[in-house]
Amino acid sequence: MLKIGLTGPYSPNMKAAFYDALPDGFDVVEIPTVEDYGALEDVDFVVLRTLKFDNATINRCKQLKMIQKYAVGYETIDIGAAAARNIPVVNCTGVNTVSVAEMAVLQMLAVLRNLLPLNRRLCAHQWAKDEFVQCSYTLKGKTVGIIGLGSIGRHVAQLLRAFGATVLYYDMFRQSEQTEQELGVTFFPFEELLPRVDLLTLHAPSTPETINLIDREALSKMKRGAILINTARGNLVNEEALIEALQSGQLGGAGLDVFSSEPPAADSPLLHLENVVATPHVGGSTAGNDSNMMRQCAGNIVKFCERKPILKRNIVNLSMLSDPLPIEYQ
Repeated sequence: MLKIGLTGPYSPNMKAAFYDALPDGFDVVEIPTVEDYGALEDVDFVVLRTLKFDNATINRCKQLKMIQKYAVGYETIDIGAAAARNIPVVNCTGVNTVSVAEMAVLQMLAVLRNLLPLNRRLCAHQWAKDEFVQCSYTLKGKTVGIIGLGSIGRHVAQLLRAFGATVLYYDMFRQSEQTEQELGVTFFPFEELLPRVDLLTLHAPSTPETINLIDREALSKMKRGAILINTARGNLVNEEALIEALQSGQLGGAGLDVFSSEPPAADSPLLHLENVVATPHVGGSTAGNDSNMMRQCAGNIVKFCERKPILKRNIVNLSMLSDPLPIEYQ
């Protein structure tokens, strides 16, 4: 019987969805913390959510055939160490596209319209009807820059166009002219994009090339008063530089669903600045989405065992695997 390490933590609903999606023939061992990693030594598959999976951990799993990542981000996994043993690392790209894209737009609107300070005033019995009029704006007519035009970035672009915004983008891999026309987006190199936008929203993965992508230099090139939105990964932004830009007025505001350390320290200015909307990494957390993610995790494992193809976009270390590949893809 094949053994799966359900490496957590996971909610009861998430676990129920995973078990329901698995056919007979699998034994599941639940591993909620790194202290329980000793139980991984004889697993054939790992489903990983938030815990780290480094080189040493991968090598202690002698029978490991595939690592299935819950959600999209895989920065906690040593994908090179996995590839050295010809172990594919598979994620769930696409499942949380709509949820995260809508969260990004929600953050934009909340910052532009000063939603949180208005709410705080009202809850303190202050009728601040006119206090923020001169610094409240619509998305219509704004120029928004998207960093990373994957599935989430594309959906954000579609939503923004519906609001009447002009959408620019930067991605390491430029889209085809046809795709750009269909989405209504215009490509600019990173350095040229920054000074053109009123809002900048991040939808890139965490890689050596993108860590601290938004640093002091990048922030200094943006329009004074521009807004930064990050629903991707906290380490894309240098938080010290971000705080300085927010406090100085170089940035007019920020919407943050992710942080370099999660949860952030209680005394972080990012939790107390009035021009910041902060949420606890819940962009993909909508009713039913967690269960859908778990069903895809189970489904990919079953596909691997049945030699049925897995979507190419979901195999994050595909180019690093040996020939012949241990996995079918399409």
